[in-house]
Amino acid sequence: MSLSVFKQNLIQYMDAKPNTSDDFAEFLVREYDVLIKSGFDMIYQVPIQTGNTQTMESLLKAFLTMNNYKKEGQLTIGDWGPAFKGYWMGAQGALFPLPVIPAPQTLENLQTQTHIIVNPGEWSIDLPTPPVLKTESFVEILALAITTHIMTVQGLIITLSLYPVAPTPVPGPGVINWTGYSVPQ
Repeated sequence: MSLSVFKQNLIQYMDAKPNTSDDFAEFLVREYDVLIKSGFDMIYQVPIQTGNTQTMESLLKAFLTMNNYKKEGQLTIGDWGPAFKGYWMGAQGALFPLPVIPAPQTLENLQTQTHIIVNPGEWSIDLPTPPVLKTESFVEILALAITTHIMTVQGLIITLSLYPVAPTPVPGPGVINWTGYSVPQ
């Protein structure tokens, strides 16, 4: 799924007026999960296999419930951050395809043994989201926040790689650190 399809789906769902805030949270988590799984880290081009959808959904439901009872002041897109970061906490990267660039000081990656997220990134957008905001404007701000956030996510890939040793290469563990995740626009 591309970011433009994600935005279109979200606008259509919000314009249809979901029954409850819990329904909206569940829909948003499903759509975000599909969006993220269609992307990959920006350097080695390996996707995420599983995100922590349960934590994201729980945090979104709590946030939206709090929003329903807030008496004064405005909640911001910044308030949504912990839910989106929660998706990445404990997320697992895919073991295949292999990273396109060999681990440092190696000739070739033979196998991915582990791929974990080590930093859920920074959610730094803090724009107000007043209740009168048009759906399209809200979704654009949210998409900007998501795009900015995923560029700060960090992962670690442990590979079995070939090291250049004479007379023949020797297999051994390789360590790949990456920062930044991308989704199709």
